[in-house]
Amino acid sequence: MKLIKSLSNKFRSLSKVMKTIILIVLVPIVLFGGIFVYATSTVLIDTIFGTDLSKTVNNEEYQKEQQEKLEAENKVKEEEKQQEEQVKKEELVDKNKIKEESVKQTSITNEVEETKENKKNNKTNKKEQSKKDKISYDKLETLYLDINSDMTYDEVLSKVQESGLPFSETKFNGSKAIKVAFEEGVTPQKYADSGDYVDISFYDEDRNGNYIFGTIEYFNNNKFVTVFEYRDGVYWDFSKGKDRGYYINNYQSVMGSKEEKYIKVNSKKEQLKYIKNYENK
Repeated sequence: MKLIKSLSNKFRSLSKVMKTIILIVLVPIVLFGGIFVYATSTVLIDTIFGTDLSKTVNNEEYQKEQQEKLEAENKVKEEEKQQEEQVKKEELVDKNKIKEESVKQTSITNEVEETKENKKNNKTNKKEQSKKDKISYDKLETLYLDINSDMTYDEVLSKVQESGLPFSETKFNGSKAIKVAFEEGVTPQKYADSGDYVDISFYDEDRNGNYIFGTIEYFNNNKFVTVFEYRDGVYWDFSKGKDRGYYINNYQSVMGSKEEKYIKVNSKKEQLKYIKNYENK
C-alpha cells in the first residue's frame, strides 16, 4: 500500500507531458501484459490440467463403454445359458418320451406275447382236456352207441352182424332179443359166462309179429355197472313205455323206488363216461 501511495504521489508531481507519455506508453504495456499473462496462464492451465481432464473424461466414457460391453456380453451369456437349459429340458423331455414309449411298447409287446402264450396254453390245455374228455370205445360200446331206438329189428341185426362180434338171437313170448359179446360163451340169454355184453330186446304187444324197440342195455363186467335205454315193453321196474330215458344201475341200491335204484342221465355217452370214471366200492 505504501508503495502504491508513493508511486501515486510521484505521478502527481510529474509534468503533464510526462503524464501523457506515461499514459500513452505504459497503459498499453500494462494491458498487453495482462492479456499475455492471461493467455499464457490459460495455455499453461490447459497444458497442465487439460490432458488429465481429457483423460478423465475419456476414461469415464471408456469405462462406460466397457461396462455396457460387459453387460451386453453377460446378457448374451445369460441368453445362451437359458437356451442351453431349454435345449437340455427339451432333450430330457424327449428322452423321457422315448423312454415312456419304449416302456409302453415293451408293455404292449409283453401283453401280446403273454396273450399269445395264454392262447397257446389255452389251446394246449383244451387239447389235453379234449384228450382227457375224449373216450375211446371198444367194439361193444361202439355198437351200443350206434344202435338207436328208431331202428327195426332187421336194422339192428344188420348192425350187429357188421360188428363181427359173436351174438345170439332168442325168442320169448311176445318178444325177441339179440345178445352180443366178445366171447361166444357170454352170448346166451341163460347160463352164460361172465363178461361184457350188449342186449337188445323188441316187444310185440299185439302178438301180430310187429316188433317194436323195447330196451338196449350194456353191461360192463369189470365195473359191474349196467346202463340202458328204455323205450317200451317190460324191463325190470319199467313197463308200458312209462319213464322212457337213459339210466344207470350200479347196484348200490336194490330196494326202493326207481329214483333210488337208477341214475337217470341225458345220453348214452354220459352213461359210458360214468362207467369209465366209476370206481367199485
